[in-house]
Amino acid sequence: METLQHHNIPERYQFMMSSVRELGALVLTLIKEGQIMDSTKPDSSKVTTADVALNKHFIDLVEGTYPDDLVWGEELSNSQKGNVLEANESWMWLIDPIDGTSGFWRSYQNKRFKENSSTIMVTGFAPGETTPTMSVIHNPFQDQQVTISADTENTYYQTSTAHRLGAGPKIVRLTGQGPNRLEDVQRFEQSNWKDCEPNLSYMRRHVPFARLTDHQMFMGSVALGDVQLSAFPGPSNPHDVAPGALIVHNAGGAVTTFKNEKYDEVDWRLYPIAGTVCAPNTELAEEFVARFN
Repeated sequence: METLQHHNIPERYQFMMSSVRELGALVLTLIKEGQIMDSTKPDSSKVTTADVALNKHFIDLVEGTYPDDLVWGEELSNSQKGNVLEANESWMWLIDPIDGTSGFWRSYQNKRFKENSSTIMVTGFAPGETTPTMSVIHNPFQDQQVTISADTENTYYQTSTAHRLGAGPKIVRLTGQGPNRLEDVQRFEQSNWKDCEPNLSYMRRHVPFARLTDHQMFMGSVALGDVQLSAFPGPSNPHDVAPGALIVHNAGGAVTTFKNEKYDEVDWRLYPIAGTVCAPNTELAEEFVARFN
């Protein structure tokens, strides 16, 4: 951590947290105004004008406070994504302005957000760091907003009620929690899409007594102890998996890829990442990955 001591981590962490809450307020305003439109990107995934607006606003926030920082966004960037030479010299931020755009769009059309699990995700990397320095996953859509975040040492959890009452975030620890055998898993979550590797359509075969859960803090749910196994196949975009990877790692959980790369062996800045498995302990993560190798 010596290399991070000169980067004013607390100040940047507070910037990240205030920025994600500002983005949450912005998307609620856009929803209230009722002028959001959708379209399809070249890769056939959905994007909305809200995704673009939040991505652009975050770039504006970064450039207004840290003009030399890089932003690599899902929709917009202020620099060349994947340029390691630049990222080795400057702070770099990943942003997924709305993770779960299809669910967000359905909720917008139906005017029902109480069960929407879409989130805003931001990750910061100090110059030259291949693992995240800080990250946050924030759901502003439900009545009880929730936020889970991580700095260089800890993972934190906070609800909107606690925030309004002035209560600080709780430190999350996973030590000693969760099963260490697949047959004992009770709750799991997964993501799957066409041509992903591995295909997780039959993940239930490996956790036969578990219930599939749709959790708003995807991957971060493992850190909270709400889910015992989280699997996201590859090729993965860093903005999708880096935030949760740091959150689980700092809480004491195990993070690995489907190529059996450990957390510290992955450059979480660069596409493609070979999927991500999060579990409360190494034994469970390694047993699951072994089923696909």
